[in-house]
This record gives sequence, structure tokens and C-alpha cells, in this order.
Amino acid sequence: MKKRSILLLVCSLLLSGCGAKSDKEIKSTPSTKQTVGQINEIDIKKLSPTLEITEANGLVKMKYSLRNDNKISANFTFPSSQTVDFTIKDESGQVVYESSREMAYAQVITNVAVPSGKTQVWEEQVNFVDKKLPNGNYEITANIVASKVNEKDLNGEIKPVTETVTYKKVS
Repeated sequence: MKKRSILLLVCSLLLSGCGAKSDKEIKSTPSTKQTVGQINEIDIKKLSPTLEITEANGLVKMKYSLRNDNKISANFTFPSSQTVDFTIKDESGQVVYESSREMAYAQVITNVAVPSGKTQVWEEQVNFVDKKLPNGNYEITANIVASKVNEKDLNGEIKPVTETVTYKKVS
């Protein structure tokens, strides 16, 4: 009888220990959505825009480049087929050209992927002779018009880039 009592007591103690709370914190594992979000996270500071301007015989070529130095692809969403807005101002600050006003773009959501370690280039040209623009210095600004990158709202986080070009009419 004494052996049974001791056995019963030991079993009771073992079973009561199974439901005891531990002082250690239980860490939850991230959901699939959280994990995918972390993998898809892009560092905006690792997207490097540049602007290159060339002018020959009144034809100004604007080349906007965006380099992706992230370890993942940068998937941009644009609200239309326009990807970059080029603006040209004369020496007085007057806008003499703005692609968003002078060009027609399809009103369709457009997606562009820039792979990791690669550069995407967009080009546009303006004929200063046809626009009858005078000699002078012109400030050209390029601004990517994407609304999102990897499903993250951009809110203007990729800053516009500006360069100056000197135009002289050929006689």
C-alpha cells in the first residue's frame, strides 16, 4: 500500500508539471505574408537615379537612368504608360517643355522591373530648333513617376535629378 501511495504521488507530481507555465517567452513564427513582405522589402536609398544630357544641332537628348543596388528586383508600378517626367526651364525659370503636358500617354497601369544590380534607362528628346528656343542655359529635371515599388508607396522618395545644358543655335 505504501508503494502504491508513493507511485500515485510521483505520477501526480509529473502530470501536474506538464501544465505549468514557463518563465521563458514563447516566440511566434512569422506568417507567410510577413516572411514574403520581408523578402520583398526594398531599400529606396539603393535606387540611384542619374540624368545625362546631350545636345547636337538643337536636338537635346535626355537619358534618365535608375540603378538598382538592392539584392532583389525593384518592381515599379506606374499609373499610366508615362515613366519619367522631363521638365525643361529657361534661364528665367519659365517652363519651356514638360513631357507630361506635351506628350500623350496611355491611361493603363504599367509595370517595369529593374533586376538587382542592373540599370533601367528611359530616353526622350526635344528639338530646340522646332520650339524656336533662344541661345542660353536650360535646366532639365527628370522625375520618375512610379507610384509604387514592390507594392510599397513611393510618395516621392526617389528624388528628381537636374542637369544644365547650354544651347547655341547653329547658323
